[in-house]
Amino acid sequence: MLKFRINTVFEITNRGYVLLGEILGGNIFAGAIINIDNIELRIQSIEPVRSVNMNEIGLMVGPIDGNVATKIKAFIGQTIII
Repeated sequence: MLKFRINTVFEITNRGYVLLGEILGGNIFAGAIINIDNIELRIQSIEPVRSVNMNEIGLMVGPIDGNVATKIKAFIGQTIII
């Protein structure tokens, strides 16, 4: 189980969407399924990101429908359990 705070969600053209945030506890692996508001997303890859303010993790979930992306963006700033 993983506690993950979503700091932002963005799209990488021709690759898909990334949930960028902080791991607050637990472990995660590529292939795991995230369930956010009854939307299932499969993690394709996990990428460490170093910024000036903090270390963040990017969870690449691949291409998703624009409506799904809008719903996921509503969770920015929240902590989810995976």
